[in-house]
Amino acid sequence: MKMNPKYSIIIPAFNEEKYIMDTIKSLKNAVLIQEDKTGVEGEIILVDNNSTDRTAEIAKTEGVKVVFEPVNCIAKARNAGASASKGEFLFFVDADTMIPPELLENAISILSSGKVCAGGAKISFIEDNLPAAAEISLAIWHSIVKVVPFAAGSFVYCTREAFQYAGGFDEKLYAGEEILLSIRLKKYAAKNGMNFRVIPIPVRTSGRKFEWYGTAHLLSRALIIMLFPHVLKSKIFCKLWYDSSRK
Repeated sequence: MKMNPKYSIIIPAFNEEKYIMDTIKSLKNAVLIQEDKTGVEGEIILVDNNSTDRTAEIAKTEGVKVVFEPVNCIAKARNAGASASKGEFLFFVDADTMIPPELLENAISILSSGKVCAGGAKISFIEDNLPAAAEISLAIWHSIVKVVPFAAGSFVYCTREAFQYAGGFDEKLYAGEEILLSIRLKKYAAKNGMNFRVIPIPVRTSGRKFEWYGTAHLLSRALIIMLFPHVLKSKIFCKLWYDSSRK
C-alpha cells in the first residue's frame, strides 16, 4: 500500500465480476507506467457497493484496497472511496471502463499545472456490435460537451480541494450524479481562475445497456430525465443502473 500517493483512483462496483479484472489490470498498468516515467505514485480503491458476486474477492487478489458501502447508490459508493483515499488528485472510474496510460498521465499533468481543477474524457465503447443508436448517442454527447463541458461517469477527475468545495457527489441522486458534480466543479473553477477540461483521449467503456434494454427504452428514459430531472432521486426509476440480474 502506498503511504503517500499523489493521486487516488476510485472504482464504484456493484456485481461487476465480468469486467472488474480487465478494469483493474488497465489501471494497474497505467499507474505503473506513470510511476516508472515520473516517479509519481498512485493508489487504486475499489468500493464494493454491496455486491453478491466475486467483485470484491477479485479486487483483493489483485492487491487493490477494498472499501465496503452497504447502500446501493453510486454517489454513496464514490464518496466512500473518496473518504478512504489519500491522494491530492481524485479519479473516479467505472468498473467496466479501460483507461489508457496516456490519459492518466495527461490528467495528472494538467492538474499539477494548477490551471485545471477537474474534467472528464472522451468516450468509446468496448463492444463492436452495438445498435447504431449507441454510436449516434455517443456522437451527440461529444457534440454537447464540446460546447458545454461535462464529465461522463466513466471517468471523472478533480483535485481534492475542488471535490470538497463541490460537496462530493450528491447522495440524493441514484444516477446523473456526475453531471451535478461537474456543474459544481465548474463553479469552483470559475471562482479560482481555473478550467474544467474534457481531455480528448478516449476511455473504453461498456455500452451493454443498449443491448440489455434496447434503444427505444433508453431514449424514452433520457427524454423523461431531460423533462423531469427530479426522477434521478427515484431508485425505482433508476433501476437500470442497479439491475444485478443483467450484470
